[in-house]
Amino acid sequence: MMKGVDVVVLVAVVLSVVCGERIVLNCRKDLKSQIENAVSGSEILAPSGGCEFVLHKHINVTRDDITIRGLRATIRDGYPEPMLNVTGDRFVMTDFELTGNAESILDGLRESLVYLHGNDFDIRRGKLSRASRDAIGIQPVWFSPNKRIDRGRVSDIVGYQNSRETVSLGNFPLLDFDTGDYGTEEERKTVYVSNVHLENIRAYGSELKGALEVSDGVEDIVVKNIYAEDCRYGIAIQDHGVSEHESNNRVSVSNLVVFDSFFAVLSQTNPIPHSDISFKRVLARHCTRGMRMRHIARLRMDDVRILESGGPFLVSRGRSLNEIEDCPQLKIKDLLISGGGAQAVAIEQSSGVSLTGISLAEEPEVSNFNVGVQFMEEKGKSAENELKIKQSFLDPARKDDVKIIPATPVPEPTEEPNEPPETPLPEVTPPAFTEAPKPDRGSDPVVFLKCSRDLEEQLSEAEPYATLIGPSYCTFKVRRTIKLRQPQILRGLKVWLEGDSSTPIFSIESEDVKIFEFRLKGNGSRAPLIAIISGGNFFVEDGSFSSTDGDAVAVEPRNDTTSLEGGHFRRLRGNGIGGYLLALRAGSKRAAFAKNFFIEDVSLKKGGGVLQMNDGVENVFAHDLSAIDCKTAVLIKHNGSKSMVSSAFVTSLSARNCDRGVHATSGSERTMHLSMADINLRNCVRGIRLTNVNGPRIYRVRIKDSIRDPVTLTSCDFAVLRDVNIDGTSPSAIDSAIYIYRSKKVIVAAPTIGAQTQFNHGLTFDEGNETPLWAKFLMIVNEDFAAAKKSPIRIVGG
Repeated sequence: MMKGVDVVVLVAVVLSVVCGERIVLNCRKDLKSQIENAVSGSEILAPSGGCEFVLHKHINVTRDDITIRGLRATIRDGYPEPMLNVTGDRFVMTDFELTGNAESILDGLRESLVYLHGNDFDIRRGKLSRASRDAIGIQPVWFSPNKRIDRGRVSDIVGYQNSRETVSLGNFPLLDFDTGDYGTEEERKTVYVSNVHLENIRAYGSELKGALEVSDGVEDIVVKNIYAEDCRYGIAIQDHGVSEHESNNRVSVSNLVVFDSFFAVLSQTNPIPHSDISFKRVLARHCTRGMRMRHIARLRMDDVRILESGGPFLVSRGRSLNEIEDCPQLKIKDLLISGGGAQAVAIEQSSGVSLTGISLAEEPEVSNFNVGVQFMEEKGKSAENELKIKQSFLDPARKDDVKIIPATPVPEPTEEPNEPPETPLPEVTPPAFTEAPKPDRGSDPVVFLKCSRDLEEQLSEAEPYATLIGPSYCTFKVRRTIKLRQPQILRGLKVWLEGDSSTPIFSIESEDVKIFEFRLKGNGSRAPLIAIISGGNFFVEDGSFSSTDGDAVAVEPRNDTTSLEGGHFRRLRGNGIGGYLLALRAGSKRAAFAKNFFIEDVSLKKGGGVLQMNDGVENVFAHDLSAIDCKTAVLIKHNGSKSMVSSAFVTSLSARNCDRGVHATSGSERTMHLSMADINLRNCVRGIRLTNVNGPRIYRVRIKDSIRDPVTLTSCDFAVLRDVNIDGTSPSAIDSAIYIYRSKKVIVAAPTIGAQTQFNHGLTFDEGNETPLWAKFLMIVNEDFAAAKKSPIRIVGG
């Protein structure tokens, strides 16, 4: 009996700990004591309104299962303190804004805004700026009982002007302030970070560092959707040379965009056994240098573009745009390069190197390389055995396509050109502490909307940063647009546009508007249900749309001076949408722009399509799209202006019973960059049609029962198609499964057509009015066109 009583008591204790408390912070009380006194399992909510906490001491979160929502805080100038030091497990923080004091801190006293030392953390939807060190530092503590960090997630984070990385992940040994040391090597052996997922991270203006650092002994890390602008680099792989236990292993990076920075990817590593690090879908533009990779075994880089980077200064100094050193079993596939350097790619002290699909752009105004690929042999090894280059276009190099250098002593490194010096910040004397003025108390963080009251009135009455929750038992009916002009979270709303007015239900006109768990129904008019016209960093997730002849969500800058940056769309469903489920438009105004949109798990039944991009929308990261019974599943259009660049990564697209699967067209300047992978199209009239797209990448495509034109490329230089399978039947014979017109230096690998198809030709390469040089302009390997009725490959001359 006692055992049974013990079990009951134990369960009751566990439940009480997990349940914790629901705490609404008081803005006039000390934040440190309010958080540190919370019991395990507590949910801590910051008040809405004008409440921003000002800190001068860091907050320790030692208890498990703590959740903090809506926190807005800043550190007072001159205080070298982090904001949060989290050692408890299962820590959650969402919808926060933290501001540091970087300009007032000595170089040796810098601290991250948030330190994460526990397991199973979940950090989402945050803005962090002016950190004197990293914005978020994920580091185990060797002198604590828990010496490991296993499992965690950081997503939807944006950093501005942080001194170092927006997110730093690693095992760099921390100082034990009680003992004054960094621990022995044996103690540090037990410290590691593993199984962390980092997604949708943007960084701006980190001159000394970048968006992300992966360092000092991490394993099994997944990184997706990273953007860096005006930084030293996009991503860095690092160690500090303390011991071989700092090796980084099994790190996967996909969808990286770096703009106007010094490096795209930087490896600051020592000769210890780093291994199995991969990069997939990388786009770097206007960077001083491309990639510098060192001391990584089995490094893999697929679908990489280093464009308009480097320049004549690299040529004059004999420096390479991309440098790789001591990377055995290196594999690079589909690398497109434009810009300038003594060498486009320089590789040394690396064995078992495989380069596939390496291409140099031909335009003299954007390309200036003396050598395409330079390979320095290792002592006792020959390039003939250690270097394999295939399916590559290196002929624009001015002197040598490939240059082999015999093994020689490694020269002393030369000074980097124009690298920003890591100078210490100016010395600052911390100000004497004075009591900060008491802020407004703030309002309740959560407001439960009433169905008996007008929805627009309730939203306008609510304070900024409030969470407004709709009742589950009713639907609001509106006749005019509700304008969202302050940061708010709307959750659980069901809204129906009634009457005959052609107007959106919501117009987003502010930063940090978030709409979750909703249902919106139109009245059949052509207006979008949600119009996003200004602001940024918005979220539209877990919702459904129906009954509109226009778009479900239309993103378009309001005027010439408006920019829209940072949008998140997840788990959205549409039915009966006349336009597009998501329509992203930069607008006709040349100064307006729209960029950095993250899209995942979006589907449409019956409508125009699932995604549209118009006129220079940059950096769309789209995954898991579905369209059934539509006009065009994905439509990308561009007016051809050089000042407006369109770029998108589209992975995992399924379309059925559509007029067109993917249709992308740009102006004659070819200012569109597109990568697609895992595309499945069935019963579509046309499959994939691209015009004037710069170096498109198309991987793993399945097209079945297409009526005509499964794959058509027009004026798509440096296109790459790999693993394209076209199968099924059609009502009549189709001329060609793959049709390529006036496109130079195209690679087609492993294309197949099924035995039941009715194609006259497997592939047609039409040079148009160009000089007949198809053998120079087309590489096709491992094709299976045996089922073609007339010929596997047809060449049409000029």
